[in-house]
Amino acid sequence: MNAKDMGIFICKLRKENNMTQMELAQQLHVTDKAVSRWERGIGYPDIQLLPALSESLHVSVAELLSCKKSLNYSNEEVTNIIHNLDVYKMESFRQDRKADKISLVCMIFVAACVYISGHGSIELTHSGECGLFFNIA
Repeated sequence: MNAKDMGIFICKLRKENNMTQMELAQQLHVTDKAVSRWERGIGYPDIQLLPALSESLHVSVAELLSCKKSLNYSNEEVTNIIHNLDVYKMESFRQDRKADKISLVCMIFVAACVYISGHGSIELTHSGECGLFFNIA
C-alpha cells in the first residue's frame, strides 16, 4: 500500500457515495484540504480516523487498508493487510516527525525575528502531544 493507491481508492469510494470532499471532511471533523491531500496521495488519514472513514465510505477498515473491495480475504491477504497497517503506522509517524521539525524551524524563525526586533524575552516550550508554543513577554 502506498499513499497514491490509498488516495485513488478513497476518491473512488467518495464519488461512488456521491459525496464532495467537503461533505466527507465534515463527517470526519477534518478539513476538505486534508481529504484533498489524502486523495492526491500526499499523506494518509490519521490512524484514529480509519474506523470513521471506512464507515463513511461504506467499506471495512481491512478493505480501506488493502485499497480494494472484497468479501473474503485469504490468509495471505490478511497478512498483507497487517503488513500494510505497520507500513501505514510508520509512514504516519514519519509525517508527524516531519511536521514537528517544520514547526520547530518556524518557531525558531519567529523567535529570532521577535528577538531581533527587540520586543522583550521569548519563552519557547514543546509539548509532545500539542506541538510547540512560544510566549513573548
